[in-house]
Amino acid sequence: QDELDILLYPGKTPTVNELRDTMIMYLLLSCFLTEKEIHEAQVKDILENGKFLLKNGDSLSIPQCVHQTMQSYTQMRFGESIPQDETPLFESNSNRTKGQAMSMRGIRNTIHQRISKVINTQERRVLLSAYTLRHTGGCLLAIAGFDEDQIVQRMRL
Repeated sequence: QDELDILLYPGKTPTVNELRDTMIMYLLLSCFLTEKEIHEAQVKDILENGKFLLKNGDSLSIPQCVHQTMQSYTQMRFGESIPQDETPLFESNSNRTKGQAMSMRGIRNTIHQRISKVINTQERRVLLSAYTLRHTGGCLLAIAGFDEDQIVQRMRL
């Protein structure tokens, strides 16, 4: 829990990239999105009612803390301008793909860089990844008392 708290805290005055990284980690940990779903996410997928629309047409409820972070991120990224619906939710900062959706590799690298900044030991850094964050969320559900069927349903396994 201490590692998660440190990892998810973007700082007192976060940059748009720090909010983006925090948002990606929240979507992995609390909403159980896959790297592919994060890569494919567009601005139009954020629904007004605190839900997130998946490509298959299903929608996920977003926890309040995640919704607040998402609002902060989109406000900082877009300001008063209204983005087009097809605008990627998470934009690549790479020179080669600037303006396009972050690749799955970019998502993994972003998480790895954030982990490297806040986790002290090499042994722990090697164990943590975007994949393990998603499954840590499932473990947290088990610790909270959810039964196996509820976990499977929430994680969409």
